[in-house]
Amino acid sequence: MPDHLYFADVVHRRRRELGLSQADVVHAGGPSGPTLVRIESGTFPALRPPTFKKLDQALRWTPGSAYNVYLGGDPEEAGRDRPPSARGQFTLPLARLIDLIEIAGDMAALATKYEQDPALHAALDKLRDVLSPMVGKVISAMLNAELPQQLPPPDRVAAAVDAFLQAPAEDETPARTAENTRRRIAAERLRYGQEIANEQPGNP
Repeated sequence: MPDHLYFADVVHRRRRELGLSQADVVHAGGPSGPTLVRIESGTFPALRPPTFKKLDQALRWTPGSAYNVYLGGDPEEAGRDRPPSARGQFTLPLARLIDLIEIAGDMAALATKYEQDPALHAALDKLRDVLSPMVGKVISAMLNAELPQQLPPPDRVAAAVDAFLQAPAEDETPARTAENTRRRIAAERLRYGQEIANEQPGNP
């Protein structure tokens, strides 16, 4: 299933990397202005093959790259020999994911302390970019009451997720900013619900 948020992120970041405005992309043979706005906001409907071809041309990707990104893969810059690679799938235990989220929080605290260290900030942004879609899945599972009852406890999960969403990466894209706002509201509701449950008689 296509990941609209991932697709929006990649297109938006590639456009910025090339120093192009949305109008520049349109003039370079890309999709229409309204379509590009919807793509970068993550609110686009199913896309047709001509749209992918236009994105490949305007963003200087090899043919087929935009469609590969739409399916969750990586783009390939025009002129390179390496073919686009698909993103692998694997299962990460929830406890390990929460550990990584908390590590990202520790790194964010260090980044605040060492503001003049660009390498640290860049590493933190990369880590957060990798974790962000997984955090979204955790929130969806929490909303659907699908989280396992084993460790980590739900309140630790909610607290870690909420803290993660409170510290956006410096290069946060518009689509991810909007999505994280929705996630933050959901995380706060979930944590509040857990606190109420913990206060019920019979709970330690």
